[in-house]
Amino acid sequence: MSANNYFPHAKGDLSPFDVDSGFVGYNTSTKAWLASLNPATGNTDEDNARLLTTAAYAHSFDETDENMANGVRDLLVAVAGNATTIADNHTAIIDSMSQLKCLLEQAADILKDRVGELMVISASSQLPPPFNALLSTLLQHIPTTTTTTWKNRNEPEPAIFRLLVLADPQLEGDSSLPFKEYELVPRIKHHWTNVRSSIAASPSSSVSILSDPDVLSNVTTALRELLVDDIPREFRSMRKRLDLLGNDCYLAHIYRTLRWWSRPTHATVLGDLVGSQWVTDEEFYRRASRFWGRVFKGGKRVEDEITITGARGYKEQDQEVQLQDLPVGGSEWSRRIINIAGNHDIGYAGDISEARIERFERAFGRANWDVRFRLPPRRKGATAVAAAAAAEEEEVKGGAGSEGTTITPTLHIINLNSLTLDTPALSQEIQSASYDYINDIISRRSYPVEDRMSFTLLLTHLPLHKSEGICTDGPQFSFHESDDEEGDTDENGENPILRFREGGLKDQNHLSQHVSTTGILEGIFGMSGNDNAVAGGWGRNGLILTGHDHTGCDVIHFVDRSVEEPDEADPRPWKWDAKRYTTINNQSPVIPDTPFIREVTLRSMMGEYGGNAGLLSIWFDDDNDSGSGSGEWKYEIAMCRAGVQHIWWAVHVFSIVALIVLVAWMILAFVWGDIDILTSKTKTKTLTGNIANGAKKKNHHHHHQKKKQIHAQESDARKKINKNRNNGRQNGN
Repeated sequence: MSANNYFPHAKGDLSPFDVDSGFVGYNTSTKAWLASLNPATGNTDEDNARLLTTAAYAHSFDETDENMANGVRDLLVAVAGNATTIADNHTAIIDSMSQLKCLLEQAADILKDRVGELMVISASSQLPPPFNALLSTLLQHIPTTTTTTWKNRNEPEPAIFRLLVLADPQLEGDSSLPFKEYELVPRIKHHWTNVRSSIAASPSSSVSILSDPDVLSNVTTALRELLVDDIPREFRSMRKRLDLLGNDCYLAHIYRTLRWWSRPTHATVLGDLVGSQWVTDEEFYRRASRFWGRVFKGGKRVEDEITITGARGYKEQDQEVQLQDLPVGGSEWSRRIINIAGNHDIGYAGDISEARIERFERAFGRANWDVRFRLPPRRKGATAVAAAAAAEEEEVKGGAGSEGTTITPTLHIINLNSLTLDTPALSQEIQSASYDYINDIISRRSYPVEDRMSFTLLLTHLPLHKSEGICTDGPQFSFHESDDEEGDTDENGENPILRFREGGLKDQNHLSQHVSTTGILEGIFGMSGNDNAVAGGWGRNGLILTGHDHTGCDVIHFVDRSVEEPDEADPRPWKWDAKRYTTINNQSPVIPDTPFIREVTLRSMMGEYGGNAGLLSIWFDDDNDSGSGSGEWKYEIAMCRAGVQHIWWAVHVFSIVALIVLVAWMILAFVWGDIDILTSKTKTKTLTGNIANGAKKKNHHHHHQKKKQIHAQESDARKKINKNRNNGRQNGN
């Protein structure tokens, strides 16, 4: 009889991998087979005994498989439970993200409603001016629908000319660092050369070389200088290099942040771009590279084609100057930087040379030039739609026209190198060129004094003259006491080239009173204290922006008619004076009907002075729709401080430390995570092994018990067989 008849799974009736039925099938099948066992089947006694033993072993193996199956099933249930937990967590995360999305959508809807309310409040001037300006700027950064305009947002349109004003960055450089031969590596080479030279010259043997006095002296000297001078100097140099890098990044932060936030149409730096006029050409261009590549990255110098009016020997009839169009939002002018020459860039009149001006203009643009911007032509007194229609028909040069004529408001920007105007000057040719430039502006490119459609913005470095005590810097002049003794020589090496001469202007805080009044107030702006003068002496509408005084100042220059006894040198019954600019309840800062002009001296953008910047807005006040416009240019200027450099350093040092800690934590977490995974795997293997070993031990014990039972059954079977055999024999007998 074949054993296959009694093992259904061997014939494919049950799959050995069917956990729920296969192992149970083994047990049921084996028990049924044992129950059907009968000595009367025709098998011999030996066959029956062998089959009984095989059946017992088979039953033992079936129970072993069942125990193993139970262990595996428990593991699979645990894994399934973990998978279910992970799936539940994933579902919870998805639900949380969906809830967060709904909350963000609700917040966006609320923000849109609040923005509309704030626009109405801002337009009705219910907010204080600083907050109103902040809100207006903030609204420019909030995206709206493409069909939304400033008109239907109930918010005034941004000024058409917005100037970001910066002053006196004064980039330092390698002049504050040790010479290359005093850096650490060259100094080590120097000491090693001295030691080797003394060793080579020593008559002593290699064993007693250190006993030579010269060698010992060179070694001790090298060690002492390294420890006392060279290494400390290198640490100071490293600190200074880090300080220069940090200062550049701090200044770049001011420019980059304010340019993003205020969205200016133009930008200017009011002189002192670098830290010293005495540096070599190589160092000057190195600082210029840092200026454009790091501090004002993304900016560019104004092209020579635009600044043609400042070219030496320029005549207007030789080349017509094209007016620049406004608005210019998003144009190249938003990237151009109007650089003003400062005393730390080219020096004062007593030491300004052609070479210094040439290198400044090559790196930063011309020192003297002017440009005029124009608004789109509009019909005076007409509505905005009519003004746009008139612009297509004709363009007439700006001026006070009759009712119904087309006007073109213009904005005249003058970049003036005021450092060459006072005397004594090193180069009379340079000074004459500056005065020719001013005369050319007054006679050729300035519009009539009474033209209120024109606005003049003067950008220069030196402040105008004012009495002591009005600003931090009072009037002060100093002069060179002797000729230059360290100047270079010409190409032949014979004639010395003096950088300054005895008696030349060495230093000044303000322009002289004569240059301030005659050249600028009365010349460029056409102001006067004479009531019979053109436009009543009020001069051209405009503003003066200056630098140089690092603490900043805000003054007005006005006509003082309270002179009781005129001077013999100036017999006029009035004089020029200056006072701090203050407004109370929006009233005029001077006596009514008194001509005046405002001068704003920008506080330095250096960290020591709070990282200051100015935000100037200029617009043409001609509200044609309401008829409330004044029909002339207006301006507002506000100061903005980015904070001292210590705040910038603290934030970045903290950020770097936090980044290092985060990276270290991630590395450790990754390493610990691998350890945890390995530990988990080990625990799993141990658990599986324990289950398997426990099953094996149990099965071994069960198998041993079954063996005993089988032996007992075999013994009983033999006894029965012998008994039956004996009974058969007795019956036969």
